[in-house]
Amino acid sequence: MIWAKEGNIGRLQLEITNYCNAFCSQCERNYMIELQNETPEERKEFTIDYDIELNNTFLSIADIKKTFLPNKWTHLDEIVLCGNVDEPVINPDVIEIIKYFYYLDNKEKDIWVHVNGGSRSESFWSELGELSKELNNRLTVVFGIDGDEETNHLYRKNVNWKTLQKNWRAYISSGGRAGWQFIVFKWNQHQIADIKKLSEAEKFERFVVIKSFRNTNPENEIDEIVLPAGYEGVTA
Repeated sequence: MIWAKEGNIGRLQLEITNYCNAFCSQCERNYMIELQNETPEERKEFTIDYDIELNNTFLSIADIKKTFLPNKWTHLDEIVLCGNVDEPVINPDVIEIIKYFYYLDNKEKDIWVHVNGGSRSESFWSELGELSKELNNRLTVVFGIDGDEETNHLYRKNVNWKTLQKNWRAYISSGGRAGWQFIVFKWNQHQIADIKKLSEAEKFERFVVIKSFRNTNPENEIDEIVLPAGYEGVTA
């Protein structure tokens, strides 16, 4: 195997913690929780050879500085903080990490942070919004919101709508650049147009519709997914 050298890498996607406030159905976290009850022998049947503990670690700013040394990542121009099991903003060093990456090697970068938006305080989100403004809005927070107050929690379990709403408003009103990511399910597919209008009214700059493989679960099974013309759609 040939590994890419730091100086040849332009985009990095990182998972900076294993903490999360949500309990989304079919998330990798649920699978890992199930495996915690299996014996080591049973885990081998699933070829599990990684740490399956949750809510016990994060990458500190010291860890980041130790790995991402100056004068080595000369082509790095995009950072995505989005993993399989994390809510990146729960990392207590997340703001310092964002600043470090942005200014690394005096080269401005696009930074994307994917969240469910249901954690932290309004003051934190205001600070993050101010940072986005300070960084010329090259910091974008993408909120995963799959409906409204009546439907978002059906998939985004443990995410309180009123908390989420206060958080995105604190972020955007402080100058933060935000995107709205909408995963389509049976219970929300009729809402796409209305939710897009809501995102625009709330001053989100981007609205993305996602067709998810997680719809294979009977619980999430949809009748039919049709991405209307004019919508940006991706598969995740």
